[in-house]
Amino acid sequence: MPGSEKESLHGTVVGFPDDYRTIAFVQFGHPDEVRTADLKLNSTLHPLIAESNITDAGNLFPASLYGYTLGETELKRKTRLYNILFPIFILVSVPSPLWLVLIPLNYVWDNFILSRSLKVLPEREQFCSRNSWKICMAGFISDIAGALFLFLEMLICGKYFPDLSDRIGYGLSMDPFYNIESFLSTLAAVFLSALLIYFIDRTILRKNGLEVDIASLAARNLSLLTAPWLFFIPSKWIYR
Repeated sequence: MPGSEKESLHGTVVGFPDDYRTIAFVQFGHPDEVRTADLKLNSTLHPLIAESNITDAGNLFPASLYGYTLGETELKRKTRLYNILFPIFILVSVPSPLWLVLIPLNYVWDNFILSRSLKVLPEREQFCSRNSWKICMAGFISDIAGALFLFLEMLICGKYFPDLSDRIGYGLSMDPFYNIESFLSTLAAVFLSALLIYFIDRTILRKNGLEVDIASLAARNLSLLTAPWLFFIPSKWIYR
């Protein structure tokens, strides 16, 4: 699992997962003991250092997170998933005790947005009480679709596009702002979820008697304000 505490260690930078060189592979002692150091989190480390001794490795993560192990004299690629256990989009989309908090919060938020969007409806409170749970479930289904999009992207890139996988693996796993590819991938996933929220919610509202324009307005508000913007929260914040 990723280290969460800053460690003072002696090691040697033996490689980088991508051209940005903000993450370095660091060897400690035994040839197989290779971990990754986030150079951006430590001002004492320069992103361009290579094959040089370092004293402070900053925040450390297992090198296997990036699909690498150290061979006798070089780093060799391994086919692995990029840290499927830790990304925010997995944490909020896979059933877990966290849902005991997320579901009530999502219900309250969805009910609030729906109620504010139906001001012209005389019996909006009764309407919302009957349909907010449906809206909430539609939101979760849409969020899971967005998370599945990111998961499949990581899987496909890791298997068929290793060079691209090297660039976006860390970003999708730990920090969507790490590079433009990771940011655009996350934005596409959020857009997909928002689009599903709009069409599913509009269908639900129409089937429950709302006129087209009112249903479309409410669905638009729900898609914009309940989309999974949490996907943009860097997972690395949680594991520091």
